Amino acid sequence: MTLEAQLQKSAKEEPSKRWLMVVVGSEELAVRFDYLLRIIDDAQIFSVPLSGDYFQGLIYYQEQAVPVINWKAISELKNQGNMFLILEEGKDLIALQVKEVGGIFWAEPEKEQNSLWYELDSGKRALRVENLFASLRQGSFKAKEQGGENG
Repeated sequence: MTLEAQLQKSAKEEPSKRWLMVVVGSEELAVRFDYLLRIIDDAQIFSVPLSGDYFQGLIYYQEQAVPVINWKAISELKNQGNMFLILEEGKDLIALQVKEVGGIFWAEPEKEQNSLWYELDSGKRALRVENLFASLRQGSFKAKEQGGENG
């Protein structure tokens, strides 16, 4: 089933149970579909001096600068790939760099691993996007809360 067909099918499902599979480095992760605004192919990252370790830089989406989260600041994952997920919460946007985008699946968060990660009932690991946004807003970002691939 194509991603477009999955999107049409998923529109009928309960939003909080929909997840998008992505590949970051060599690891598969899930991102809650509710936050996904757009998937962009091959955007240029512009570095921002003195922006700290949490951001790789900025990409532009519809004439708006969007910060790209540095995976190394929140995990042991590598920043690689030419695709970017634009995630939205309220009026705030962030971008995540990913190597591949997989399909959509349905699962329940089973348990919280820590403030930035869920373990899903499917056994997959998922990013808690709502907590990532909250941490960025509060300036209380906790680096490298979840182990994984060395980057």
